Amino acid sequence: MKKYLIGIALIPTLIAGCSTLPKGQTTAAAEKFVNELVVSGVPQECALFFGAFRGRLARGSTSLKWLWVTDVTQDCKVRAALQSDENPPREEELRNGAIHNGVLSFHCGMISPNTDCRFERSGEDIHFNAIFPGDGASGNRAILERI
Repeated sequence: MKKYLIGIALIPTLIAGCSTLPKGQTTAAAEKFVNELVVSGVPQECALFFGAFRGRLARGSTSLKWLWVTDVTQDCKVRAALQSDENPPREEELRNGAIHNGVLSFHCGMISPNTDCRFERSGEDIHFNAIFPGDGASGNRAILERI
């Protein structure tokens, strides 16, 4: 099994070039990285999660949340972070996760370290849902846009 890591240092470059593009238009930089992942054997449904996305939570916070997916493997394992600022995550902030049946999930640390964050693609956007530990109740939601 090969592992493909797109360096976190490249993500700010990817972000800088795409902040002015209209919603729904994937940047050439993001598309290039996704295509390279697919060519290298990463399934397209997994490669499409690579990059950075942002959006506002439906409740509890008025600030933007940023989803960073910096590593995608051929077996759809990822390194990802959900953050409250636009700065790329440090290595220690990244969490291990996986994509299964088109849904990315990892423990994102909202409210509790074991909060399960789930992300499902819908076109260019990602629908986010937090599942809090204990009762399994659905928590906060958001629609995140590729940036």
